[in-house]
Amino acid sequence: MEVPNDFGNLLASKEIDKVVVPSQMASDIYERVSPELKPKLAIWYAGVNEAFFQPQGNSKAGKNVLVYWKNAPKMLGVQAERDFRTAGLYC
Repeated sequence: MEVPNDFGNLLASKEIDKVVVPSQMASDIYERVSPELKPKLAIWYAGVNEAFFQPQGNSKAGKNVLVYWKNAPKMLGVQAERDFRTAGLYC
């Protein structure tokens, strides 16, 4: 699901009690596209606290790469990892 009114506005159906979104921005977009969702929207922040997660002194600063596959085809991730390693980066 990309926008809240996909699949015949399924998220607005009475069978759905809550719609969990990853940020205030996502909540605002969902509400703008489908105002009837406002009472159902709940934010579960899905991000990185960059103030808390700081590199340690013994890390290979600037050499580590995190590859997160969500919906990408597997071969895209495999090729990305291969390219990063070729460039001297660690996945």
